[in-house]
Amino acid sequence: MVKYTLEKAEINDRQALFNFLNVCLSLKLEKETMTISDQLRKEGYEQAITIAEQLSQEDIQQGIQYEKLLLQRLIIKRFGSLSSAYEEMIEQASSDTLMIWSEKLLDVKTLEGVFSND
Repeated sequence: MVKYTLEKAEINDRQALFNFLNVCLSLKLEKETMTISDQLRKEGYEQAITIAEQLSQEDIQQGIQYEKLLLQRLIIKRFGSLSSAYEEMIEQASSDTLMIWSEKLLDVKTLEGVFSND
């Protein structure tokens, strides 16, 4: 459906469409996950739910760690090095901040520009 929409519709801002789809799909997945969790609770599988929730949190943390590693590697590839101060900033950053810095990396001329507040 997405492929058809991109091919047939006149979409000026594809990134906005992708962002919209990402949000919608995330919400749908979250609803379905909650529905499965609720069903398991009704059937008395609390331990299975606890394990599934822990695994889900671990997956999220692994994803954030991957985002951090990828940003560090891209910065080193583009600018040649990364100071320990910037490494620490990346390590302490939220997923949203990592996304902002990753996007800025495409446009800035200097390493400092990646981490600037503008």
